[in-house]
Amino acid sequence: MTVPSVLTFRKNPHTRNAIFIGTETKVLRNGLIAWKGYHQSIRPSINRLYVNMDTTAAAMYQDGRLIDLCLSFLGKQDISYLSCAYMETDRRSFSRLDRFLRKLRVTIKVGNRAESRPRQITELVPKGTRYKFESGGVETTVERHYRDHHNIALQYPTLVAVGIGDTEVFPIEFLRVVTGQIFRGQIPPESTTEMLQFSKAKPDMRLRQIMDGGHLLDHENSPVMRSSGIRISRTPAEVRGRVLDPPIVRFQETSQIVNKGTFNMVGRKLASPAVIKAWAVVVFDTTNVQVVADWVGYLRQNCIDLGIRILVDQPPIFPHNPSANIEQILLDAANRAVADARRKAEELGLSRNIVPRPDLIIVILPPAVEDLKNRIKHWGDSGAGVSTQCLIGDKCRRLTPRNRDQYYKNVVLKINAKLGGTNFHLTGDHNAPDAIRWVYERPSMIVGADVSHPGPGQTLPSFSAVVSSVDPKAARYVAANRVQEARVERINSLRLFWQTRNDERVTWSLTPRDCWPERILFMRDGLSEGEFTEVKDDELAALREGIRSFFAELRRVKPDFALPAVDPPVKISYLVVIKRHHVRFFPRSQTLTDDSGNVHPGFVMDHTITNPKHRTFFLQSQAGLLGTSRPALYTLLHDENGFTPDSLQELCNGLCYHHARSTRAVSIPAPIYSAHIVSRRGKIHMPQDHDGASTATGDVDWEYWRDNFKKTADTQERLQYWL
Repeated sequence: MTVPSVLTFRKNPHTRNAIFIGTETKVLRNGLIAWKGYHQSIRPSINRLYVNMDTTAAAMYQDGRLIDLCLSFLGKQDISYLSCAYMETDRRSFSRLDRFLRKLRVTIKVGNRAESRPRQITELVPKGTRYKFESGGVETTVERHYRDHHNIALQYPTLVAVGIGDTEVFPIEFLRVVTGQIFRGQIPPESTTEMLQFSKAKPDMRLRQIMDGGHLLDHENSPVMRSSGIRISRTPAEVRGRVLDPPIVRFQETSQIVNKGTFNMVGRKLASPAVIKAWAVVVFDTTNVQVVADWVGYLRQNCIDLGIRILVDQPPIFPHNPSANIEQILLDAANRAVADARRKAEELGLSRNIVPRPDLIIVILPPAVEDLKNRIKHWGDSGAGVSTQCLIGDKCRRLTPRNRDQYYKNVVLKINAKLGGTNFHLTGDHNAPDAIRWVYERPSMIVGADVSHPGPGQTLPSFSAVVSSVDPKAARYVAANRVQEARVERINSLRLFWQTRNDERVTWSLTPRDCWPERILFMRDGLSEGEFTEVKDDELAALREGIRSFFAELRRVKPDFALPAVDPPVKISYLVVIKRHHVRFFPRSQTLTDDSGNVHPGFVMDHTITNPKHRTFFLQSQAGLLGTSRPALYTLLHDENGFTPDSLQELCNGLCYHHARSTRAVSIPAPIYSAHIVSRRGKIHMPQDHDGASTATGDVDWEYWRDNFKKTADTQERLQYWL
């Protein structure tokens, strides 16, 4: 395919802000094909407007025969998987394929007749060509109609058919998919990595691609642009930024200055190691038990190397049993783990009571089994309340002596945080920047909040999550999540996240016992600029209401407890963090790049292209890994804590090193990162046999989701179970 001289929205597939060109494509799985394209939008600044151009990519439906598209989507090659008989036995595949094909545009070619104009599929017809309808007052079937009226014997009469329009049904062998149709749904996990590999480009290459896009879009010859007198420069805007000093990471007895956005655990102990008393291993793939025992040995040794104490050296291993009930085998493993740990405690002369419950279940999984993993997490997080750690058997098999310890150390970081330990934290001593010491000086809480929404066409609700720090170092976090109406960005139940519970002592649900924060930095993900004011006002009001409820309850149950004499009792700053944008930074020379060709980690820019209405800055905290790194955009909408630009930037950069399972800076602060994970895991808290509850009109059945959402188990809600 030749490169067009000019792109036009009439001829090329496009969205509101992007246009796609079919010269660079990559076939994905699941019936999809990736196309590259160009994004453009307008960003206001002081005294001028900027055109924000970037490369982008989108998944398109695979064009060609509809039969081939259906087989690719199902991951099959045998055409019998599209037969009516098979689809009747596999209703889940039928429902998935039906949702995938709805609104897809196809052309119809019957025999020697001319190909039709593009028409839209309305449904998948399970009866296929046996579907009955009336023709001339006589009942007939689709297969008989083509035989009698068109003299055509169907090549695949046993396959499902599709409905087009209100009444027409066509055999799928006559249909071809129109080229260049954007897939609006969520890209399946198995295609996500391929999509990332396709769309990535080193900074210098990406800049060249963007410049090429400017020529193709040909702004200066647009009649609208010429008539309005607007001229667009083809030279990228030049901005000056600065690189923040790297923070210092503290372990149990040693510290390390971050180097190139990363640090390591070699020769170091975890800051606060957990203790594993009762644990077990469950195998859901076909790995031999002895091989699994070797893997467990590597994991155990790395736990010990990092400071975790283990009571039972050899945990029980439950081998693969394809006929076993998943939840029952996990429960059996948990009970056996407790029994073995209590027996070991008695051998050591200790009380059996030191093992009240199981600590950890290690689960060995085959690849690409999201449904199985969700059931395991549902059992552990909101059912039995037991920490679980999943490992992919194929990945463990591929490890070599060179990379084995690094892999298992990364697993240990997850396990330690899930069991209540602290892996590392930023130092708050005199060597730390003032902004980092802000967390230590007075009781402070860092909060991350996010709402995840269902993909297009999904009959799911939205899930909200609030994650907050519960230690003076802002290194440990707890989470609370809720289900709410679909595609509502405001966190409707935010006040409930801050309600008190009264046992023997007052506990603020997201803070240490008998303690409250004097200041809160509330970091919000997922807002667009058009939602800033409305959502901020609503959520600040909910936060204050929850805080007032807390102090009212505190006064009631503990009248002698010292209450704050200041008003407001807790000072709140509200910061929005945006990751989904198309601003990129390209160093002007090699001396200004890191090893990946990106700007150095900790690069911050707070002028020229920022929003003049708000206090905003871009921060690229992470070192480059794949292609061109994306900075995060921070907007401070409300501030009662008196942050200076420097102090807020340094604090946000430091918090990017607090994600417990990573020894490198992540792209957004740890509480925001975790809130995103927790909100995305919301469906795990629903019954795992549901198929998506909707009303007769196809709307989300809100009452079903609300009534069936299962809260996090009491034993897990103060642990970082989502890691």
